[in-house]
Amino acid sequence: MNFALTEDQELMVSAARRMVQTRIDPVLRAHPANQPLPKAVMLEIFAAFAELGITAPRVPVDAGGGGLKMLDYGMILEQLPPVVALSLASHEGTILRIHLGCPDDIRERYLPDLIAGRKIACTANTEANAGSDSGAAARGWRSRVTTRT
Repeated sequence: MNFALTEDQELMVSAARRMVQTRIDPVLRAHPANQPLPKAVMLEIFAAFAELGITAPRVPVDAGGGGLKMLDYGMILEQLPPVVALSLASHEGTILRIHLGCPDDIRERYLPDLIAGRKIACTANTEANAGSDSGAAARGWRSRVTTRT
């Protein structure tokens, strides 16, 4: 089995590393590591993610996403500092859930700003007999989208 990266994968990983070095690391160094990043700073970081096309990597290109395979997205995610990679993973998963499970009016209302990094999303759920299993909760009730500005 060949585990070497393809040329496209090498370019994606390299682009992610450059973005971290030039856009993310300087922002992180400018803020105390023991305090949460301000919302404006996170939006700046998510704007950089959007420019790289990784705010919605698994959403098809024709729907505004990156159309990446999970393996490729995972390789990009590995290049990011954990403090922002965890936020991006939650954001990306929420975008995918909205894309796959919400009515058109919800998708049209939220996805453009989320994909562009102008808003940040996350998912939280509790549901009897489901715990933190989002799939079980989704099977048990209709999805709702709530915003906070």
